[in-house]
Amino acid sequence: MSKREVKLYLTDIDDAVSTIQSYTKDMTYEQLLADRKTREAIILNFVVIGEATKNMVCSS
Repeated sequence: MSKREVKLYLTDIDDAVSTIQSYTKDMTYEQLLADRKTREAIILNFVVIGEATKNMVCSS
């Protein structure tokens, strides 16, 4: 795997983490529990993180 590919996976992970942080900024735990759309969007970003991580490890 080239360094560029790893860098792209790391960028995907960084973007997903930043997105999760932006979705949950200023939210309480109770507000998050009550907001199904936000929870599902967060889960999607965790899937992105997992896939990027898997691809980096499996391709090494």
